[in-house]
Formats: sequence, structure tokens, C-alpha cells
Amino acid sequence: MAVQVLAKNICHTMGDSPHWKAETQSLSFVDVWSGEVHKWHAEKNTVDSKRISREMLSFAVPLKGSSESGDYIFTQGLKLALGVFDEDGKKVMTPVVPKVISEVEEGTTHRFGTGKCDVNGRLWADAVARDQKPLASPEADAGALYSLRVDTHEDHPEENRPIIKAYHKPTCISNGIAWSSDNRTMFFIDSCQRTIFAFDYDAEDGTLYNKRDAFRYPAGTFGKWGFPAGMCLDTAGKAWIACYNVGRVVRLDLETGKEVTSVMMPGAKRITSCCFGGKNYDELFVTSSKRHVTDIDFMTNQGNAGSLFKITGLGVKGTPAFEFDHKDLLVADPRDEEEF
Repeated sequence: MAVQVLAKNICHTMGDSPHWKAETQSLSFVDVWSGEVHKWHAEKNTVDSKRISREMLSFAVPLKGSSESGDYIFTQGLKLALGVFDEDGKKVMTPVVPKVISEVEEGTTHRFGTGKCDVNGRLWADAVARDQKPLASPEADAGALYSLRVDTHEDHPEENRPIIKAYHKPTCISNGIAWSSDNRTMFFIDSCQRTIFAFDYDAEDGTLYNKRDAFRYPAGTFGKWGFPAGMCLDTAGKAWIACYNVGRVVRLDLETGKEVTSVMMPGAKRITSCCFGGKNYDELFVTSSKRHVTDIDFMTNQGNAGSLFKITGLGVKGTPAFEFDHKDLLVADPRDEEEF
């Protein structure tokens, strides 16, 4: 196998939320604290960047059927927004999704963390402590996992409205979200607890039940595996986990609890997430963080912090990620984007 640095130090803060789009053969990912979304184009080996959020941009999930310019459901702190952007990054459509999460989490300093969509285009996202210092914040273990679905009216689409529901609480630093190939199991990582949880999942109505530990990291393994962060599954059902603080991505067999493969990321310890992509979905893209890396660390052993990596030659494949399937919530609106 081989590890390649695709975009060196592209993220000035924390890279996250990688998403491969087959139609354009491109990978989008965010720089959380800069509010930027980056898009790497495989054919040209180039990166386009747009600032789309004035607050923390925890994730940006493409809208189903979106254009090359980039249409996303994304975050601004604890606000959800939908946006369609032109090539210059100017918003040309604005959201009608109400700021329900802001109301639910009112009085906290939380922000959104991970966000992904299920097979039916339903968004799942979590609220986490803004500073992500679990031992220093009384709110660190008071987050929740939310789902966003749309109550649709075929005869009166103007009455379509989003519904947000909290399913799993409390959480600390929520991270990876993934589904089994049959969409009957949903996996969810809480980094503080160093645990991958599993739920039985009803894809039709988005219901979670029968929570259990899929894998709880044993004591004494922090030096090897660090904090589990973002994740994805391959077609064999094995989990690929970004290992924050120890500079690697590992493939775990969740049934046996055994590590199958480990890949070190050169010059970057704070590995945040990963996803499969490429023409055959046999390439693994990996994001990393530069936030809180000291100048000395950067110059001596973390010179690739904040970079985007690609791993090839793994001998396994992944599956396409799902997209947000409710672009019908968008309407042309002249309101200033600062409202969002």
C-alpha cells in the first residue's frame, strides 16, 4: 500500500467531513474553524476552496443531484443551513430549515460535530461541547445525537417542513457515523468514551433501538489507537477508524475486536476522519488537523498536519456515501447570508 499527501497543510485548523462524489470525481472536506469547504478534483489534482460559514463549519454534506459548484447542507455553530453556491462561492439560494437545534440546545456553548446521511437522505448530526475539552467543561457530557427528516406534502410542497429529533444522549465528543451494508445497523463513535456503539436501525422511519457496544477500546491502548474519530466501513463490513493523536488509520474487525490493518500517516498525528472514493471506491481519503499543533511540533515531526492524504493498494473497497435528499427545502431568497 502507499500513502500520498494530496494537499499539504490545506487546512489551517481542523480538516474533517470528507465526502466522495462519484459524478464529479471529487472529494469535499471542511476546515472546521475557518468555515471553508475544500474540494479536491481527481482529474486535475487541484483543490478549490470556498468560505461558506461565518462560524464553525463542522460538516458540509452534498445535496443529492447537486452541481459541480457545490451545494451543501452545512453548519454554523448550532445552526443548520442549506446553501447553493456559484463558482465564486457566493450563496445564490438560502435555507428554509429553521434553527431548531439552536432552540433545543439554547443556553449551552455546544456546536455541531459529525454529520452524515442515511440511505434515505436523512441527516444525522450531533451536538458537542464547543471547546472539546471533556475534562474541563461541565457541558462536555451533555450533547446528543439528532436526526433531521422532512415531513413532506406531495400536494402542497410549500408546506414541507423539517423535523428534528434527539435520539441518543448524553454524548461527549461524538464522531464517526456509519451504516452496515444492509442498512440495519448504525454505528456511532463517542471519542471520550473510546467506544463504538451500535444500534439496530429502521431505515424507513429512522428509528434507533437496542443500543450496545460494538467495540470498547481496552485500557492501555491509548498509545496505540488514541481517540477514535471519524469512521467508514468497507464492503466486508470492517471498520476503518481515524486514530486521533497517534497518526494512523486502522481497520478493525468489530466482531472479533482485532486490528486487521494499520496505516501510519507521515508527519501528522491528529487524524480526524476517512472515507472511500476513487473510480472503484478502492482509495481511502484521510483528513487531519493542525489545530493546537505547536510551531516546534510542526517544524520537527508534524509537518503534514492539516493535510489531505490518500491511501491506495489496500485491497479492499468501500461504498458510496449518501447525500441529503431534500433540496426541495431551498427557495430563492434575497436575504443577506449573514443571517445564517
